Amino acid sequence: MAEEEEEATLARQGSESSLSMRAGLELCIYVADEDPMPLMVEHGVNITAAELLAYLHETLELGSESRDAFALWLSSPSLDVQLKPRHEPFRLGRQWRELLRRFAPSIKDGVDDEEPALVYRRNVFYPKSLELELQDEAALCLLWREARTRLMQGHYPCDRELAFTLTTIDCRLSLGSFDPDKHTLDDVRALLPPPVCPSGWALLSRFVLGLEKPEQQVFDAFRKLEQEGEEKSQVEWFHHYLSLCHEFPFYGCAFFPGAVERPTQGLLHLVGPVRKDISVAISLKRVCLLDKKKGHVILSLRYNELSWDYTAANTDQEDEPVLWLEFDGSEDGRPVNKLLQVFSWQAELMSGMIQHCIELAQEKNDCNTTPPDCSADCGELTSESTNKGEGFCVVDRVTKSKETQQKRSRKRSVLSDRPELLSTIAYVEDGQELQPVKPRRSTSFFSRGLGHAHSRTRQSGNEEMKQRGGTKVVYTSAQHEDTEETLRMSQRDEPTTYNNQL
Repeated sequence: MAEEEEEATLARQGSESSLSMRAGLELCIYVADEDPMPLMVEHGVNITAAELLAYLHETLELGSESRDAFALWLSSPSLDVQLKPRHEPFRLGRQWRELLRRFAPSIKDGVDDEEPALVYRRNVFYPKSLELELQDEAALCLLWREARTRLMQGHYPCDRELAFTLTTIDCRLSLGSFDPDKHTLDDVRALLPPPVCPSGWALLSRFVLGLEKPEQQVFDAFRKLEQEGEEKSQVEWFHHYLSLCHEFPFYGCAFFPGAVERPTQGLLHLVGPVRKDISVAISLKRVCLLDKKKGHVILSLRYNELSWDYTAANTDQEDEPVLWLEFDGSEDGRPVNKLLQVFSWQAELMSGMIQHCIELAQEKNDCNTTPPDCSADCGELTSESTNKGEGFCVVDRVTKSKETQQKRSRKRSVLSDRPELLSTIAYVEDGQELQPVKPRRSTSFFSRGLGHAHSRTRQSGNEEMKQRGGTKVVYTSAQHEDTEETLRMSQRDEPTTYNNQL
């Protein structure tokens, strides 16, 4: 009798569970990192990201041409991932602790208490150029809201002059046309981002010199928009704001936490390497290293300016995984290749995303009928034919070094590179042969074979670098020996981690 009752109970629980899987589910989705939006959906916990996006597009009344600009993300303080259309957000949310233990194991306190939020935000694989072609006001409004939120929260380092311009346009978009009887300094003050607000000695000097407060400066600029007859449609103002944001090399990027070693001097050299926390921003076109604490760019590299590698964590020594970046540099006026180590438990995700972005760029290049050199200005990989063969392009390292020196001679901007803040390993040039100065590791950046797309380096043991005659070879062929997805979490239907997408 007891066995029959137990079987009936299990059957009832299974039926209720199956019903709940099919029943409707109420979700709370954060739109553009700001407002939570409740949404009732069918299919319960089995709904996929693609189905959920369809609900959101209908609810937000977005046009079909702008829907590719957005994606669903699962976000928590320690991990941020973009979902593929086939992923089921509810199931991934239940696996979040496992993901945190893998990609954020250094965060011990409260890691099990982190719950991911479902966020509807910009698709990291959506080209910036297409944003300015959109005419859908609702979609442009979402892109503007997300950009201004990141600027307000300090995620986007910005020069003061550009920040003033962006804030003035923000006033026009947020408050409407200027009305002297309606708008006040308090309205403007609420829209000031950190780059506009002085602090420390800058604040004291402004007080001593009796300079205008930043809100008064923005208020006056906002008023001049109407006086100068700046008559633009709302769509044009959105385009203007976004076009200015496109000046940021990190706009539209996926962000990862990391750390780099900084140079030490004096007695600090005896202590050993000192690490500095940074933010690694990766997009379709480039990789950026940001010092969010000081609010400036440390290094920004296009994909045709770098090579990369990934080494897993050493379990014996409890070392973090490392993303290696190799790029052109100079020391004492001589061109060198530099190796930089980026320490991060999410280095695997970074490497996978770089791989995927380069493959996407190469696919676009293969389908493009324009000459290869015409796409260079867009930061895409080029494939030029030279006397050294087809499938790669040769970049004159000496010329590149002169260009770098010219850039450094200009006024330093928060968007300018600061490679002197990085502790790197240099490959120095000696006649026709490059002599390596490097730590022991299993791969070489210069053992790449022809016909491989800027790919991660292959196992080469202690093979010496090949003679390259003072030039840097940048391989851009689309072929790659791995046809499977770069990284897999397990054989279960878990997220594939070949970029910031799980």
